[in-house]
Amino acid sequence: NQIWVFISDRGLYRFDIQNQELQLINHDILEATSMTSNQTGDIFIANYHGVYIFHNASRKISKVFQKNLSSDQVNQLTLVNDDQLWVSTQDNGISIIDLKNDNVRYLNQSSLAPNALTSNAIYTTYVGKDNKKWIGTAKGGIHLIDDQQLNFQSQQDKSLQNNTNYPKFVRSFAQVDPSTLWIGTEGNG
Repeated sequence: NQIWVFISDRGLYRFDIQNQELQLINHDILEATSMTSNQTGDIFIANYHGVYIFHNASRKISKVFQKNLSSDQVNQLTLVNDDQLWVSTQDNGISIIDLKNDNVRYLNQSSLAPNALTSNAIYTTYVGKDNKKWIGTAKGGIHLIDDQQLNFQSQQDKSLQNNTNYPKFVRSFAQVDPSTLWIGTEGNG
């Protein structure tokens, strides 16, 4: 149970709860767009140059998945069940990395796929309490993956697409209970 903070142009810090202060842990990289940690305490850190891992035991950072990512411009990381890392990119969809065997699947915009993403600029991914994966895009709205039904669908209602309040730029999701999902949009609240 540690609190980690990344400060731009400074590096990775740990908050010392007892002394109420930040302690610099590593300054090998100086920018981050997203962080997530696994059960062993290692921290995945993303920025617009790729994905890195901070090894908690050695206190060292190394670049990972260099050949597997669909893009180095990473907006967000989402760890799913501690064995999949969803890498949301600025310009080429999502790379889903199986952390047990390093296999990679890609979700992106493709005119050939009937259920493709409507945008390759992915701002955010969120795993809901029901294990559904919510994807927020730039210009493409919301997508939903339901593993239980093996179903991928765009959450775009055709009647709303011309509505000026339709959320095409989705920045964040938050779920307070199983029936309420809050959606943060750019320009729409």
